[in-house]
Amino acid sequence: MPIEALEYQSIGKKLLKLSVVNTEDPAAKVDYAISAKRNWMFALGPIMLFFLFIPIIGWIIDILLGIAVLILVIIEIVKLFTNDKGLRWGDKMAGTMVIEK
Repeated sequence: MPIEALEYQSIGKKLLKLSVVNTEDPAAKVDYAISAKRNWMFALGPIMLFFLFIPIIGWIIDILLGIAVLILVIIEIVKLFTNDKGLRWGDKMAGTMVIEK
């Protein structure tokens, strides 16, 4: 599906009529670099799959990454519900926020 059809939105955001905007310049497009900065912690899960195939050392790395992912998920959820604007950690790092269209 071309990017223009989704207008730089995920399918979920498109269906819920939400949009990610830059907090410094709401008119600016949120590009792939900003999106990657906003969502980097979600890449840790698939990275963990790689280490499953490395005996012992890989398993230790997987356990440590799993703990880190769990901590990050908890932080994201707490930030999302305690921030007055609903900003999560990834949003603060990327300078973005999710708004209703």
